[in-house]
Amino acid sequence: MPEFLFASYRVLMLITYSFASLYVLVLGFFGLRQGHVFFTLPETETHTISPKIKNKPNKIPIPGDKAFLNRLIQFMEDEKPYLDSELTLKKLSKMLKVKQELLSNTINTQLNQNFFDFINKYRIEAFKIQSLMESNKHLSILGLAFQCGFNSKASFYRAFKKFEGMSPGEYFQQSQVL
Repeated sequence: MPEFLFASYRVLMLITYSFASLYVLVLGFFGLRQGHVFFTLPETETHTISPKIKNKPNKIPIPGDKAFLNRLIQFMEDEKPYLDSELTLKKLSKMLKVKQELLSNTINTQLNQNFFDFINKYRIEAFKIQSLMESNKHLSILGLAFQCGFNSKASFYRAFKKFEGMSPGEYFQQSQVL
């Protein structure tokens, strides 16, 4: 059987590596020309929006939206999700059916608070109301704190001191004097 020898193994490997290298270079050249893939566009550039999207009513609240802020506050007062000691930004955003980023941005920019301060402020107010109720006189300070959504003594005392400027014990002493 006659042997057909086109080129030696070394020559074939050299040709293969050359084509592969050339392919990678060409792919890289054309890939880098796709600037939007690798770089963000400057904010001065504008993009056109198709008329279908442009004319749709905006159902997703925007961070500066006062209606969403009012809805959030109303939800907090009516549903009292802050009483759940396991409440997170993710859980609250699911309850409100909005993105976490929107909820966080609204709390940060419009209320000038972070999520935990926002929730803890409601918990402290609930604690103050619960502590005045005759039906809760049998509970300790910590028992009331747990009932109001706090999950640790340290986080309760820290939040109470931050918002009220005194410890819970000092608050009770002061409220009994009045």
